[in-house]
Amino acid sequence: MGDFGRFVEHRSGRNGSVELEERMEKLGGNTPILAHALGCLGARVETVAPFGLPEPLSCFQPLLAHGELHSVGQPGLSIALEFDDGKLMLAMNREVNRLDYRALTALLPHDRLLALFSACDLLAFVNWSEMPGSTDLLAGLARDVLPRLPKPVPLLVDLSDCTRRSAADLRDYLDRLAALSAGIRKILSLNRNEADRVAEVLGLDPSASDAVNGRRIRDALSLEWVVVHERTHATLVSADGDETWRTNLRRPALQTGAGDNFNAGLCAGWLAGLGPRGSLALASRTSAYYVEHARSPGWKDVEEALAPLRPDAPIKEVRP
Repeated sequence: MGDFGRFVEHRSGRNGSVELEERMEKLGGNTPILAHALGCLGARVETVAPFGLPEPLSCFQPLLAHGELHSVGQPGLSIALEFDDGKLMLAMNREVNRLDYRALTALLPHDRLLALFSACDLLAFVNWSEMPGSTDLLAGLARDVLPRLPKPVPLLVDLSDCTRRSAADLRDYLDRLAALSAGIRKILSLNRNEADRVAEVLGLDPSASDAVNGRRIRDALSLEWVVVHERTHATLVSADGDETWRTNLRRPALQTGAGDNFNAGLCAGWLAGLGPRGSLALASRTSAYYVEHARSPGWKDVEEALAPLRPDAPIKEVRP
């Protein structure tokens, strides 16, 4: 990425040209990738997202193997420039920027949303950063739908690289998340950048360890789990303490969607009753498999990650 940055900088004041080689075209967006990855692990997934109108676009058809698609608008488009040390997403959000609670309920009325949510064993809200109406979505759901659910339900939240949003916006969203009804057991999944930003907004020391700040974030926002994941390891903080798992990652074939696959493994672990340690191991392996093979794994592809969790086997951990 540094080489590319210097190339662009040296073109300042003159013209330049860059040829893009298309490696693949794939379904994208945090919600579709998470839904597809969770479906590959065996879950039935009801997915609400802008898939296209009046019918979902053909690129989203693979999701139908895992459950029903509920389209609430036209999708955006992103060109991902991938490097050995990171990726640069060139996003054109289009109608996604206009998706708020009113737009959602115009296509999925309150009674339909309540029926969908009531049938779920786990909910996931993702891509807060790139959806200007996402705080309004959470506020509407917290007012009209979530308090009426017939059973306690876990909710996974992913902020999706919140650097483009102001500190005031982020604090407002976190406060609303903390204020959700007691029947919502909240899981906050953060990458390195997101964890540092949340720590900063909450007045914490970003240089503290993930375990220390994870506990502070968990207490401040009344969360069930806080997870911080990076390329080399991930840490999960729960009421039982903290767990850290090393990611043994070989040369990447695809990076776009690694975090969504991590979250899919985390959700699958929760649904399977694996607990913090097992869920963290499954999440880490699901993400690594996706990065190495450029596809989301099935259960058989990742079950070996759970073998070290046997009582007679050592746990691979790292304490950063």
